[in-house]
Amino acid sequence: MLYFCECQDVRVENVHLDNAPYWTCFFHGCTDVFARGLRIFNDQRSRNADGLDIDCCRRVIVSDCIIDSGDDCLAIRGDGKKLKRPQPCEDVSISNCVLHTSCNAIRIGVGNTLIHRINFNNITIHDTRTAICLCAQYSCGLSTPIKDILFSNIQMDCDRAFQVATTPRGLRPEESEAIRNIHFTNIHGTVRTMSLIQG
Repeated sequence: MLYFCECQDVRVENVHLDNAPYWTCFFHGCTDVFARGLRIFNDQRSRNADGLDIDCCRRVIVSDCIIDSGDDCLAIRGDGKKLKRPQPCEDVSISNCVLHTSCNAIRIGVGNTLIHRINFNNITIHDTRTAICLCAQYSCGLSTPIKDILFSNIQMDCDRAFQVATTPRGLRPEESEAIRNIHFTNIHGTVRTMSLIQG
């Protein structure tokens, strides 16, 4: 619905985005992004109806958003192969958001570019399949280094709290980048099945 590619000084504030047929708001290769007060409501049956995708972006602040999507609410990606100037996805701060989906509330991974220094704080997740999903190798041949991620003050009601995996499809460990320095603090809520941590 909204696509910003290799832009600087982007501000999206206090907008309603409803019934997107595909990703709702996509920042790709951008620098200095401010997104505040987004209200995203998509049909839960819509495949790939992500809420907010942040891909190879630097210095991003997201706050005070309500995202109800049919796929990932918040996706942090490192897929720079289509960019003129690939860069890491780094220095991202996401806070004070309410998330609901039949998929992943927060997903980190995809691509082969570094994802690091990402902070999540004061997030409410409700009625969701997986609250937090980190995956270094989302597809064959592309592996994303993921490190220095902080999750704090997260309240969740979900089927699975965490899915952290280097190679979720049973590929050899040496084919994937490592996931390092992931910190969880003040995580509360109700879950209905076990978490998965796999390397």
